[in-house]
This record gives sequence, structure tokens and C-alpha cells, in this order.
Amino acid sequence: MIEGGARVYGYRFDGYWQDVEPYSLLGGEPGLLSDAPELDLYDREWVIHTRSEERAPARIGSTAQVHRSLISHGCVINGSVVNSVLSPGVVVDVGAVVATRSSCSTPLSGPERVDRAILDKEVAVGSGAIVGEGTDLDVVNRRDPAG
Repeated sequence: MIEGGARVYGYRFDGYWQDVEPYSLLGGEPGLLSDAPELDLYDREWVIHTRSEERAPARIGSTAQVHRSLISHGCVINGSVVNSVLSPGVVVDVGAVVATRSSCSTPLSGPERVDRAILDKEVAVGSGAIVGEGTDLDVVNRRDPAG
């Protein structure tokens, strides 16, 4: 930028900073899902600015189970969401489960299960798929560990 003749300025920042991308939720700390997160998304004195398209409010259906999760606008939940973050517009159908610090940006129809995983936009999860099962985080695929 400087070489191109642009004017560049620096500012001292003494406040709090945390990368709040979905990837940070999979780390060892509970991040945004704890009862008292370091970064309070609801603090009116410290507004979070982000780009987002206009969507309807999230809808939690009569068959839904949602616990300790962040559900974005436009989501439709009829399955289970536990300890997870759903991006705008995610649909979790009856029988589908998103759990254990997962971050999801793609629709899920039952009976899929996503556990400790990040699914970005336009990811296709096949019927009956299990993504991230088990306790050994070093094993990529339970049925084909070399895989």
C-alpha cells in the first residue's frame, strides 16, 4: 500500500481483542459458549459490527432441543443443537444432531450427526452421515482410520 502511494495510519489499541471465528470454538477453551464469556456479544456498550444479510428470526420448532448454543437469524431448528454455533440460515431437521462445539453453516436433514466439527457453506452431508464421532480427535474416520 505504501509503495503504491496510499496514506497509511496506525492507531494504538488498548482494549480487548479475540478472534471469534467459528474455528476458535473448537479449541480447549469454551469461548463464546461459556456462561460468562470474555467477549460478551450482548454488551450494549461495546457493539459488534459485522456484515450479515437480512433474514427472518431463528425458529425453534416443537421437536427441537437446543442447549448452550448460539443460533443465528434465519435458522430453523427441529433437531438437536448442543454446545454449538449455527451460522445464518442453517436448517437442522428432525433427527439431525449438531453437538460438542460444532460450527455449522450448511443445512442438515435427519438423521445426520455433526460432533466437534466445522461445516462451511455448501457442504453436503449425506443421509445418515456421522461427522466427528468418538473421543480420539487424531482419528479422521472411525471406519477407515488411515483414511
